[in-house]
Amino acid sequence: MADLPFHPMIGNLIALLQLTGTCLIGRGILKLFREEFHWLLALAAGMVVISQLGYLMILIQDGLWLLEVTAWGMLVAGMLVVLRFFTKSGIRVRWTLPNGWEEWLVVLLSGAFLILALGPPTQADALDYHWGVPVYLMRHGHWPATNIWLHGSLAGIGEVYIFLGLLLHAENLSTLLQAFGLVGFAYFISRNLPYEKSVFLKLFILACPVLLFFMTGPKPQLFPQVITALALWLTLRDDQLTPSRYLLIVLLLCGASQQKLSFVLTGGVVGLWASYKILGRHPFALLLAGLLMLAFFAPRSWWNWQQVSEPGMLTLLTPLPDSFTQFLKDFREQQLWFPFNLVVPESLRF
Repeated sequence: MADLPFHPMIGNLIALLQLTGTCLIGRGILKLFREEFHWLLALAAGMVVISQLGYLMILIQDGLWLLEVTAWGMLVAGMLVVLRFFTKSGIRVRWTLPNGWEEWLVVLLSGAFLILALGPPTQADALDYHWGVPVYLMRHGHWPATNIWLHGSLAGIGEVYIFLGLLLHAENLSTLLQAFGLVGFAYFISRNLPYEKSVFLKLFILACPVLLFFMTGPKPQLFPQVITALALWLTLRDDQLTPSRYLLIVLLLCGASQQKLSFVLTGGVVGLWASYKILGRHPFALLLAGLLMLAFFAPRSWWNWQQVSEPGMLTLLTPLPDSFTQFLKDFREQQLWFPFNLVVPESLRF
């Protein structure tokens, strides 16, 4: 914090403007996919596209100046949205006072999470590679190699978005993204429900104690979950999917998986379901979806292939060498097979 050229709260203000700019960019993306505008959906689409393009710029190595232009562009776009809001030239915000102590409790929890996200990150995980990789990019201008930093090579497009904030000293950009994403999703998913069900669902989401851990750092965990949940909502919204909505679902799922590899599993289930709903009616949309997936996964696979001395099938998804993954498979504390041997304690015998 001592190296900041201004007070940290100004950095938080810049982060809020960058998030607003991301929503504006996402609004244009939603128009491209012919989807109805909602700020949370626009934030998800904008973050995914900006971060993936930023990742490609980093792989070019000489394209870091484009990331600086992108960071400033997000800030300027956010300032334009704020300007339009105060001049009342197109933006309308509808709000009402909470009705009952239950809604006041929801508002209190929501505000507490957002305030909590303004503080400096203290997670060891976040201070290791979630922040470490963006700092490495600022110092060296390229992605960290596997042989010098194994954890650093596991970073994804979520760290690229953090980097866009650090370029303008907005250190809490990703932390605020997680907070606004989760709180916004609680209101989004319950907006058309009856009062009792709406309040219950909001409290069910926001009252989870483990959220305190995720809200205090930039770890890209909560927002990919929100993105996957939005993709599931889009899949279930109507009985039939249009090609444009199907491609938007694929875009969101690919973006979530590129932030954290484990979302390939959950996103794969939602993606297969969406593909089944459109199968036979719009085969050309499946082809476009395949090209979209290739645009997300091919650059990462190419990078992984360069880093691993003993490439295998898993190299398409992770830069971990086969010897490391084989060690995990061979690890034994009991006679169970992989992956149960990693999670079932030795004291539990069958």
